[in-house]
Amino acid sequence: MTNETSENPQKPQASSGAISAPRTDWPDVAVVMPVRNESRFIEDTLNQILEQDYPTDKIQVVVADGHSTDGTVDIVNTFQDRLPQLKVVINNVGGPGPGRNQGIQNTTAPYIIVIDGHVHIPSKTLLRDMVETFERTRAYCLCRPQPLNPPGINLFQEAVALARGSILGHNPDSDIYSNVEKETDPTSSGAMWRREVFERLGYFDENFDACEDVDLNYRVKLSGMKAWLSPKLRVYYYPRDSVGSLWRQMFRYGVGRFRFSRKHKRLSLMQLLAPIGVVGFVIFGLASILGADGSQEFTASMVTLYLLLIFGASALISLQKKQFAYMFSLPVIFPVIHFGLGTGFLVELFHDIRHRQKSGQQLNPFKETVATEEAPAKEPTAPTMSTTPTSQTVDKAQETDTGSSTPAAKPQAQQPPPPPPKPPDMPKPPSYPTPQPPPTDGAK
Repeated sequence: MTNETSENPQKPQASSGAISAPRTDWPDVAVVMPVRNESRFIEDTLNQILEQDYPTDKIQVVVADGHSTDGTVDIVNTFQDRLPQLKVVINNVGGPGPGRNQGIQNTTAPYIIVIDGHVHIPSKTLLRDMVETFERTRAYCLCRPQPLNPPGINLFQEAVALARGSILGHNPDSDIYSNVEKETDPTSSGAMWRREVFERLGYFDENFDACEDVDLNYRVKLSGMKAWLSPKLRVYYYPRDSVGSLWRQMFRYGVGRFRFSRKHKRLSLMQLLAPIGVVGFVIFGLASILGADGSQEFTASMVTLYLLLIFGASALISLQKKQFAYMFSLPVIFPVIHFGLGTGFLVELFHDIRHRQKSGQQLNPFKETVATEEAPAKEPTAPTMSTTPTSQTVDKAQETDTGSSTPAAKPQAQQPPPPPPKPPDMPKPPSYPTPQPPPTDGAK
């Protein structure tokens, strides 16, 4: 009945309370983009933000530039007239963490999304879907799939994307390749937050050069704030296009993994596989060169098993994708991923232990420091009216140490941590038909 009426303009439509004007009360959203030398991609990314089915005057875009030398800022400035709330700020500190923090601090919107300068946004309703998902799920953090196969990549980049998406290329507990909508652990894939998250938990830890988002999202998890994953929020990232750039990326990730593990005193088998593998190859390789008994046979067996593993995985991927050319790149890409992660982790571990040795700290960076000194004896004093510590003392005792790797001694009395915040009471938005984007001449 409804379809017949809508297709025949001569039949009057019955008035119904379910039919109303499109939603007009969209809130401001903040798009934070930390960039450096992104002239190849930044124009496309900003155009995809501009094409969103969302009121342009409600989009606060802040580009935090880390002193680009390739004309990135000049390209961004050409969008000033089309994006009324576009800002460019200079990231003098450098790195993604400080850039993200500057971007967030230069916005006022209640919802924040971080988008790098080298991404492809496939959906024209990403911002609309983000707001609606926040309101529908009452979550504090939204997670998104981040596959590495945007349009226009070359054969090597395709191989990198396939390797990174395979079981040998990423943590299987991660959600960055998931296609399921669910409540989830935000640690691996959180990229959109309510502003209250930063007001309660602080900003990105600027001691990280990589994995600063993992650290923030892990703190979200520990706080008990709800996180939600939705495939509608998918954003494609461009994979590295050379062996050298892939190695540098994996090395940085290895360093970031160590700093995350040190800060949170948290180690897992998946984090240790890469550094243990590197150590094993080095130790048994040196033993083989020095001629230790049985070492050459063991090393040969270890190398053979590893080669069989990566060549087997490469062949399987090549057969599945019906692309024999991957057999020339995947057997190189897998070791770069594994040894880059492991080497970065071990190099940072070495630097940390050396620093601790020089400063007289506990050499084990993953062991909690426990105060063993007894307090000096005090003369008995008259009882006071209250023995509860002041709020100032409690606040200092509950501070989180983000700038030092040595935990503070535990105070004698602490208040329990505050319960997770309750999402703000929001009226459920009325049910409106989703506006369709204007027709185009063809797919881009």
